[in-house]
Amino acid sequence: MPVPPHAKYLIIGAGVHGLSAAYHLALGLKTRRRGSGADILVVDKKGVAAGASGIACGVIRNNYYQPAMRALMAHSVEVWESDPEAFSYHPVGYMQISPEGMRQDVASIARQQGEIGYTSEFIEGEADCLKYMKGLFHDWQARGITSVLHEKKGGYANNRASMEGLAAKAHSQGVRITTGVRVTGFRYAGDAVSAVVTDQGVIQTDCVVVGAGPWIKTLWDMLDLPKTVSIQGRDGKMHPNIRMWTYWRLEEGTLGVDPDFQKTNDGRMPPVLHVDTDAPLYSDIDGSLITDKLWGIYYKPDFCFGGVQGGGMPYKIETDPDEVRVDPYGPEASELVGIPDPETFVQLPWDRRVARVFCTLFRNREEETDAGAFLTSDCRGNLRRIHEEFSKAHRGLHLRHGAEPEMIWFKKGPDGKPAGGYSKPYCYHIDQFESLRPVVQKVIEYARAMGIDMIQGDHEDSPGQLELNFMFDEALRTCDRLTTYRQICAQVAREFDLIACFMCKPFMGVSASGCHHNISLWRGGEDAVNPLKQDPLPGLEGPFTYRRGGENAFLPLPDQAKPGPVGLNCIGGIIDHLSALTAIGCSTVNSYRRLWDTGFWAPVYADWGYQNRTCGLRVSAKGRFEYRAVDAMVNPYLMASALLRTFDDGIRRNLDPGEPEQRNIYQALEEGKQVKKLPMSLGEALDRLEQDEVVKSALPGEMYRVFTHYKRDEWERFLATVTEWDLENYLDCLP
Repeated sequence: MPVPPHAKYLIIGAGVHGLSAAYHLALGLKTRRRGSGADILVVDKKGVAAGASGIACGVIRNNYYQPAMRALMAHSVEVWESDPEAFSYHPVGYMQISPEGMRQDVASIARQQGEIGYTSEFIEGEADCLKYMKGLFHDWQARGITSVLHEKKGGYANNRASMEGLAAKAHSQGVRITTGVRVTGFRYAGDAVSAVVTDQGVIQTDCVVVGAGPWIKTLWDMLDLPKTVSIQGRDGKMHPNIRMWTYWRLEEGTLGVDPDFQKTNDGRMPPVLHVDTDAPLYSDIDGSLITDKLWGIYYKPDFCFGGVQGGGMPYKIETDPDEVRVDPYGPEASELVGIPDPETFVQLPWDRRVARVFCTLFRNREEETDAGAFLTSDCRGNLRRIHEEFSKAHRGLHLRHGAEPEMIWFKKGPDGKPAGGYSKPYCYHIDQFESLRPVVQKVIEYARAMGIDMIQGDHEDSPGQLELNFMFDEALRTCDRLTTYRQICAQVAREFDLIACFMCKPFMGVSASGCHHNISLWRGGEDAVNPLKQDPLPGLEGPFTYRRGGENAFLPLPDQAKPGPVGLNCIGGIIDHLSALTAIGCSTVNSYRRLWDTGFWAPVYADWGYQNRTCGLRVSAKGRFEYRAVDAMVNPYLMASALLRTFDDGIRRNLDPGEPEQRNIYQALEEGKQVKKLPMSLGEALDRLEQDEVVKSALPGEMYRVFTHYKRDEWERFLATVTEWDLENYLDCLP
């Protein structure tokens, strides 16, 4: 996205440093009547919370050894307390639990906290400390603890969600946040920076604030600032040639333990626990001594990643700072680790020697940062975690959906290329459906053998176009089944010497291949195995398991036709974010041929109705919606994650979608209705996605960078291509 030519205040970095600077600067300018948030531009090379702020522990505390920080951190806690919901802040308190060697230092912190009125409780002596801790946790076992500092303020914030809240606060003050912008250099007027050079253009500026976290050294080097400094010690002597930058490594991670597992004796969420000890640490694998020096850990619930987060003491990286790699996933990066999800194991029906299993992806354990953590560019793992987070936030609500995967069966020519659709373009025509019956039967046979309950099919109105549908289910399993269904079609195509095509729009003048999602939110229900006449099962029960029963939260209230309140809020969420959702559901250059080729029921307006196929969303039956701005090339995991994020936003903000549109949307427009139009190109859709923090949050961490990197490249390669259309229209022109 092009950057503006000028910004009075330019802030580099959209993590906690950059966003907090932007927000408070905007407030200060407004209060002093010296400007507003509109004077501020934040740029980031990836996205909001794409760096350390999106994965950090998120602990809010006033436990630092530098006395100068005491009042500063107390003020910081007050900021978090000012809007806990927006900042996703949990004020559970914080505990520093320490051995004798730290007691005097911790006592000094407690005394300083008392002097500024910061609420905390300090306990000394091993017996009193043990008694205090057992008063909180009846099974507390740590020995050798002689001081406990219990800060009654503080706690933790859900890292990425808190940054999204901070970004929203900045937005509300008029601050502009532009992501996907990499700083490459600076320009000067005399000795002062006058402009920042980026890969998207040059930005003239009056003031630059660098809030780039661990990437700050890169910018420091661009400014050609010194690599060493001289520091005066407490002894009054100058110590020359001290390295300006030193990197520290903090070992943190999330254990797969229910974050609700650990509670206090009275059933409350526990404070953040920070335990330091000088007790020897032994391996629980082979009993060997790991360390007999001071070591520590912390413990807090991690609802973002569905576990318990913890970490050890940081240690200095002795590598030359010029050789430290901060950015991951270059050609020199470590390989990822895929851990199989054994419940997804099922044999391939066309070769029983081979089985299919899905994996959850993790970072390599040898990586310097986030070793062994979830790989945030794993779209399937992200969906699982986002779904669990949504369910916890909304009293057990969970997404169930089904997909309508249209696709085209091409004949294969002697050269191996498509030679036209296998059947004629007659919609719902039984003879055309019958011509593909052997293909359909083989797809059904293989699908049922892999746990896919095929329920309905028809011939659509493009040559060789079929839609074969399977039973809806919980979101992750539906996505797994759609992925499996595509692989089955590819195998059947090999067996029949055909081409299975999921390209959205191979023909103009006839319908494209969509993949409408029929969606609903439920509470409760039970998982049940449907063997689909497979005896014995050719795998574990997971692929044959379906969620049944429960309460459908989309059903209308008694004596009403509209969906219930939750359903209306979710419709409101989708409509509000439909432009950004289009980048996920219509994710290729070719996708937009479907939207431009009018007259074939592809939605281009952000509205909703009942059985109204001219809208982007329709209530296809009581208790479910059909989301229509999605085609056959969709990544189902990204789509389901994005829908969940918009549902969450709709529910939290109590969004009202307005009245359902009963008219043909084009008639409504002629009669003066104002309706947002969907993006009509991949480039435009990516721009809309970049501006929508809610939908972007469905692509956490590296996922957004990876997705937009490839999609921007796809769009730019298309723009740089001479097509047959160009030749037909311009080759013979005499201007």
